[in-house]
Amino acid sequence: MFYDVFKKLCDDRGINPTRASVEIGFSRGSVSYWKKRYLEGFDAKPDSYTAEKIADYFDVSVDYLLGRTDDPIDYDKNGDALAEIPLTYVEAANGDMKKARQMMLAVDADALRERDAMPEVYRQYLKLDEIDRAKVEAYITGLLSSDKYQTVAKAKNA
Repeated sequence: MFYDVFKKLCDDRGINPTRASVEIGFSRGSVSYWKKRYLEGFDAKPDSYTAEKIADYFDVSVDYLLGRTDDPIDYDKNGDALAEIPLTYVEAANGDMKKARQMMLAVDADALRERDAMPEVYRQYLKLDEIDRAKVEAYITGLLSSDKYQTVAKAKNA
């Protein structure tokens, strides 16, 4: 519902909805009306002119503001957001930039979950530069080729 999104945007900025209305330049009565209707279970929305002003103020798309998408980026105004999307996602989404961005964000979220699930020692290894990684790999290879570990490996395979 519109009021949920509007209130969340205000909270994220650390301002109350009345202050936002003054700064944006529309009536405080509008906020009272949207809240009243929201509490009554209705989704009162601003007119298109006011919705555009609110979206510009919070730097989100009108579609996000009105609850038509979960993606707050206004791609028409923010070309940089499009430039961040790798071509492989754009191709996989058949040129649909919003879908490509959603795919990219989903993959990023999966990568973060995987990173958080891996052991700390491996996370530290990934932070090493190429030379130090090679040293660690050589050390581990040396350990694994020692008689101690070769005996254990032969016993397991027997």
